[in-house]
Amino acid sequence: IAADVQADPSKVVSMTKLENIDFLVGELEEIGEIMNGFNAPNCKSFEFNFGTVWPGDTEDFILTKLAPYFPFFRRMMLEGPKTVIDFSSPHAFHIQCPPETEEEQFVGFNLRFSVTPPDAAIAFLRQVLGEGESSKPDARLIIGRDWGTAGLSILAEIPLFCNVVDLWLGAYDVLRDFDTGGILWSLAQPEVLPTLHRLIISGDGWDGENINAILRRRYDQENRNVPSLRIRLIGRGVNANYNLVATLKEISMIEEAFWSERTQVIDSKDV
Repeated sequence: IAADVQADPSKVVSMTKLENIDFLVGELEEIGEIMNGFNAPNCKSFEFNFGTVWPGDTEDFILTKLAPYFPFFRRMMLEGPKTVIDFSSPHAFHIQCPPETEEEQFVGFNLRFSVTPPDAAIAFLRQVLGEGESSKPDARLIIGRDWGTAGLSILAEIPLFCNVVDLWLGAYDVLRDFDTGGILWSLAQPEVLPTLHRLIISGDGWDGENINAILRRRYDQENRNVPSLRIRLIGRGVNANYNLVATLKEISMIEEAFWSERTQVIDSKDV
C-alpha cells in the first residue's frame, strides 16, 4: 500500500508550541483537512479515538493524514518500554505507546479505529517502522479471536517490525469462546514469535491438552534459542484442571504458569 505524504508547504502552519493533539469527535474527512493545515514538530502526545468510520476512509487517514507524525510515532515506539498492538476484533485496530499509565502527563500516542482492515494496520506499521530494521520496539500483541488465515497473517507480519514479547489471546469477556486452534498451534514452531516471553490465553474455548502438547513441542530439547515463557490461563477451558499447571511447570523453559477460572475483563497491566 503506497501513500503520498507530500503536503503543500504554502498552506501549512508550523505550530511549534503545540504539544498535545487529541481528537475524539468529528468526521475523518474534516479532521484530515484540519491536520493538513498545520504541523506540530514539538508534539509530545497524540490521541485519536474514533468509532463510526468506513474502512477505506480509515486506511487513507492512517497512511496519509498521519504521515507527518510517523517520525514521532517511531521515536516513541523505539524509546518507550512497550507498544500495545491490539486486534481485539477482526475490524478494529488500536495501537498505544506506552501502555496505560497512571501518570498525569501522558507522553506518547494512542490511536484507536473501529473499522480498520488488518492489512491497513500492517501497512501503517511498515511505514512507521520500516521492514528489516536492526532496531525494533518491543510490543504486546492482542488478538481477540482466531480468525483463521487473517490471524496467522498477523502473527507472521508483526515480527517484521516489532519484537513481540507479550501475546494475549481472547482478551475480553465478550470473546470468552475463543478457539485456540490455528493461531495457538502455530506457536508449536519456535520460529513463530521468536521473542515471545509472556502468553495469556483467556476464554472458555482453549484446550488444556492441546496447550500442553504445543508448549512441549515449542520448548523441546532442540529449541534452546527461544526465551523462557510465563503463561497465564484464564477461564474454564476444556480438558483443564489444576494438574495442568503442574504439568506445564515440568517443561524446563516454562518460567511461570498460572490458571484462574475468572473470566471477567482483566486489566492490560496483568500481562
